[in-house]
Amino acid sequence: MAQPKYQLLQQWLRDQINSGEYTANQQIPTELELAEQFGYSRQTIRQAISGLEQEGLLKRTPGRGTFVCRQNAGRVNRSESRTRRVGVLTTYLDDYIFPGIINGIERVLSRHDYLFTLGLTHNKTLDEATALQKLLADGVDGLIIEGTKTALPTPNEGILQSFRDAGIPMVFINGCYDGANDSYVLMDDVQSGELLTQHLIDRGHTQIGGIFKSDDIQGVKRYEGVVKGMQKNDGHIKDDCILWYTTEDVRYLFEGSMDEMILKRLADSTAVVCYNDEIDRKADRCAAARRKARSGRSVGCRLR
Repeated sequence: MAQPKYQLLQQWLRDQINSGEYTANQQIPTELELAEQFGYSRQTIRQAISGLEQEGLLKRTPGRGTFVCRQNAGRVNRSESRTRRVGVLTTYLDDYIFPGIINGIERVLSRHDYLFTLGLTHNKTLDEATALQKLLADGVDGLIIEGTKTALPTPNEGILQSFRDAGIPMVFINGCYDGANDSYVLMDDVQSGELLTQHLIDRGHTQIGGIFKSDDIQGVKRYEGVVKGMQKNDGHIKDDCILWYTTEDVRYLFEGSMDEMILKRLADSTAVVCYNDEIDRKADRCAAARRKARSGRSVGCRLR
């Protein structure tokens, strides 16, 4: 579901004010000018402005226009508004590595008498936008965030900038956006891919394939590590032996019906580097199902 147009316009106006494009007591464009600029209806423009009036950011003066009440929307005196609460935004909650990560965050915050507000993105940029806006509106002293689809340009840079403008520190985990100058705690994904590749080469493998996630930067970096590992050993990656997938693909790719395609793609590989251990287990199930099918035993996947 797309974000409502009036909310998009509100965020644009906030960003313009935060950046200094519109300063305190300055008049913003008229409803008609904004309607022509964005192609929105006058009703949508009024709805957006009314919401910002309620926030105390804008003020309409009859017969004169709409003016900025204050600059740097969301910027507050951090020493006077401590919430002792940190926002934690991750892609998932109760599966794979995330319970351990969240439990670790909770333990450290508790030791320092902090609470945390948890948000989930499901690795969807719209969910990330909604969660970020809520955390910003509710007020937090800091933000721990796992970026969404970090291999791609983020459409939520404006909202992230609002955290920076408000003086709210951010720490990225697992993956961060290209060009961001925020703090981060990341694994060295390139070195990880290189070490895995060297391990396989040392055991006699000559053609290494891979299954990598294309919309998260970790997948791109781990593939880069495999390429470097092969190059150091005068080897080359065959494009046909690399399988890329996105967040939305994974549910279909490994549910059984694609097993034959996956195995054909990796058939020339003597070993395969997987994006993570979760994908490794799915790929191993795929190979095991194929072996059982060839032996004539009944299996739970649909091979064509």
